[in-house]
Amino acid sequence: MGQDKVNAAVEEVIRKMVNNPKFQTALKQKIGSKIDIAELDKEKVVLNKQLQQAIDAKKKLPSRWIDLILQINIMTENMRRCRIDWINSKMRSHH
Repeated sequence: MGQDKVNAAVEEVIRKMVNNPKFQTALKQKIGSKIDIAELDKEKVVLNKQLQQAIDAKKKLPSRWIDLILQINIMTENMRRCRIDWINSKMRSHH
């Protein structure tokens, strides 16, 4: 679901760029000139390394920890509700 949002955002940025007259002019000028892709190749290597690091980091985060955190949050909320109910019952019994 998050990837869909990213894809949609990238698509929107590209759509706005290609509809921009300044971008169209600059692109036509670039197409007419020789493009040096060496820097782009270097950037691609760096970005691919960063992507792989992110993927590896995600794989190392066990889903059971996420489940545990969610369970703790639910337990905390239940304890909070019980405490509120207990306080309310004590307040009612003293009146």
